[in-house]
Amino acid sequence: MNVERWTRYLGGSVVGVPWVLFALCYALNPWFVVTRDALSDFGGPPAGAVAWVYNVGLVLIAVIIGLFSLGLVVTSRDKVQVCGGAFWFVAGLFLALIGIFHEGTYPHDFVSTWFFIQVALAIGTMGVGSFLTRDSMGGTVSIACAALMPLGDLLVAWPSAATVEIYEILIIDAWALFLLLRPLLAARRGGA
Repeated sequence: MNVERWTRYLGGSVVGVPWVLFALCYALNPWFVVTRDALSDFGGPPAGAVAWVYNVGLVLIAVIIGLFSLGLVVTSRDKVQVCGGAFWFVAGLFLALIGIFHEGTYPHDFVSTWFFIQVALAIGTMGVGSFLTRDSMGGTVSIACAALMPLGDLLVAWPSAATVEIYEILIIDAWALFLLLRPLLAARRGGA
């Protein structure tokens, strides 16, 4: 299997694995209300004895993001995209730190906020690199996704931390799915 395909599949894992984790944590924590709570409540004191499931799950997803970022670096077509891949790696580190410094610990708010900032920065940088390599579709999708993350925070009165986190995760998912499905889109454009 080539590195580019492997990287796309890891991007698909970045989409699927978190939702499996959230579903498992929701099943273990029937008190959770998406319009009241934060996703981090799954890993903090409210979750009690099953908090480790969420925290270990985040660290495992961080490992997937780390491998994904390495694939992005290897398949990058310019230095700006290499930088975007490196930003993804740092985002993975922040995600692992969310699992290590669970809700209720001092640095939790900082590392969870910076995870999303770092992801927006990574996606935006990948978009700039795409434009520099004359990939207008990749650049447009990436810049749009990167811009939608903070705009949603600023323009929408979200009822809870979980809803804004889910919104941002869905944007990350859209970008990763674009990356995964990009060869099919390119083949369809070429065959049309």
